[in-house]
Amino acid sequence: VQRVLLGLLSGESAIPPGSVLWRDGKEVGRTASAAWSPRLMQHVALAYVRRGSQGPGTALEAETPAGRVPATVARLPLADGPPAR
Repeated sequence: VQRVLLGLLSGESAIPPGSVLWRDGKEVGRTASAAWSPRLMQHVALAYVRRGSQGPGTALEAETPAGRVPATVARLPLADGPPAR
């Protein structure tokens, strides 16, 4: 399997479904879905990402209509993570 399903946290920046994900200038995946999480108080997404970029805490960038925004890989299920600060 080349890609794995994982969660992303993107703070206040919304990441639309289908956004290309980048790491170190290389394309590593795409978002599948996205939403605002009232529990975590930030935007979250599910994405398919290439192996090697799937570790929790890995920093990625998502290509959005407004430009690239930072996103962080998170463990699934996202609801089990700590609440936002």
